[in-house]
Amino acid sequence: MVWVGERDAMAKRILAALILMLTASAAAAAGELYIYDDDPQYWWYWSGTPNYEVLVPSNRSYYLDQEWSGHTYVMIPLRDGGPHLFIGTVPGTDTARLWQALSAPWALPLRSSRVTEDTQITTSQGLRARFWVMTGTMQDGSSAMIRMVAFTRDGRTAYLMFVGKESDYTGNIRQYWLRAVNSFRWR
Repeated sequence: MVWVGERDAMAKRILAALILMLTASAAAAAGELYIYDDDPQYWWYWSGTPNYEVLVPSNRSYYLDQEWSGHTYVMIPLRDGGPHLFIGTVPGTDTARLWQALSAPWALPLRSSRVTEDTQITTSQGLRARFWVMTGTMQDGSSAMIRMVAFTRDGRTAYLMFVGKESDYTGNIRQYWLRAVNSFRWR
């Protein structure tokens, strides 16, 4: 049984939490999507400090922008239920430390995870970037894959990260990743 006074107090707490969430989400720096005239399957996503742009799929059901303690990112489902593409920026230029921080939560539940790529690449835009791939076995026995590319500029790092099943990294999903990596450029 809930007393009237308790109900009023709970209603006030819920209202305060909602106001706080709305205020925080309004203050978050959101990226912007622009039409890409050359291919209607993609949009330009502009964001970041320093500013960057990258091509992302235009047919997704949502694009979730987040900001936390100087770390801003967008999460884009490449298909309903995953895999996901994360694009973001963080303060600092220690890309190895960033890789460890971002891959760890995804790697934790994997059995026999291992880094299969850890190298420098040059994108189609002529930008040098650090590139990693990790694979491992998920609880259901399927193979998971984490891919990340990191670009540095002006004391910050911009990154693109793919998280999903290894079997998903084919066809359009693979093209979305490759297009994002090779279209990334500083503005």
